[in-house]
Amino acid sequence: GTAAAVVAGSKVKREPRPTVYTLPDSTELDMGQEICERIPESLFDPRLLSDSKIPGIEGARGLHRLAYEAASACDIDVRRELFGGLVLSGGCSLFPGVAERFQREVAAITPQMFKLRMVSPSLRQDRSSAPWVGGSILGSLGTFQQMWMSKQEYDEYGAVGINRK
Repeated sequence: GTAAAVVAGSKVKREPRPTVYTLPDSTELDMGQEICERIPESLFDPRLLSDSKIPGIEGARGLHRLAYEAASACDIDVRRELFGGLVLSGGCSLFPGVAERFQREVAAITPQMFKLRMVSPSLRQDRSSAPWVGGSILGSLGTFQQMWMSKQEYDEYGAVGINRK
């Protein structure tokens, strides 16, 4: 198959598409081939975006490294379950080759004592909307209401006010 953007090592070939897109406000975006190749690849190597004006991009880590670090920060008794049920979702998970590359990259940095297993919604629509659905469920929980800061609290205490929660 073909796609507009793919990660390195994907079996899917990049399909040539128009490079200039006009937004509803008539702004034109030039999405040349280089950008279409850099965007999915930057999920694994954010340094590819170092020429952008994204604050903090210099110290950013790839998606695989973040997943590994998050699981490794948990109690050792929980890690086996976490590495055994990695979930990749969201719109970027739909780039061809991302799931396979993610699993390969995580496996390369994870001790062999942990068995990696990817758990992924099979329907494209489910994968792209799963983060929103999860956030919606979390936001509707009564216990979650005490965890977030209101604008009034932020205005009163500033960003450090989050430490009071």
